[in-house]
Amino acid sequence: MLPDVKDNIPEMKLYCYSIEGFARVMKQLGYGRDDEKLLERDNIAVISICCTDTNPEEYKGLFAEEHYFHNKSGSSNVLNIEFDDLDPATWIGPEFDPEEASDRDFYYAPDTPNPPRALDWELSAKIVKFIVHNLGKDFYVHCSAGVSRSQAVVRFILEAFSWPGNGRYNYKTRPENPPELPNQHVLRMLKRTYLKCIQ
Repeated sequence: MLPDVKDNIPEMKLYCYSIEGFARVMKQLGYGRDDEKLLERDNIAVISICCTDTNPEEYKGLFAEEHYFHNKSGSSNVLNIEFDDLDPATWIGPEFDPEEASDRDFYYAPDTPNPPRALDWELSAKIVKFIVHNLGKDFYVHCSAGVSRSQAVVRFILEAFSWPGNGRYNYKTRPENPPELPNQHVLRMLKRTYLKCIQ
């Protein structure tokens, strides 16, 4: 069970990038690949979302990517996670309910070898616990394009731990990439997972 930590959270900055944009910014900040200096920082948290290693003939464009920080030391400020930019409702139908779903329901076309994987309860819990553990830090979040999965993570942080006023939130996001087009399945899963964890 997680504590309800909405009170007294220091101001955070939430940066959402594509995988290329994330690598570029890390280099600008002076962090090379697998740079241990970042793993030692106590004011930065990184969520690196990559695609799974899917069947390239069936799923053009959905390929596994390489995480910038492999985090072999197990640092608590870097989360590497793999799932694809999918919504089970697109192949199961609008009646899809994650509460009733089996583990296989989070995989597209289960009869296909090595099918893409949507965000499921296990991965969602890892993300939520990581966020709660690192609240108060500046978050750098990336996925492939910086539009869908990573925006859902940033939008979840805003909606779960911020207070909107006059249509704005009190945490800063990148004005060039506001979280306006999040993957709705990812956003729903993170919200439901967080509610489960604090009950």
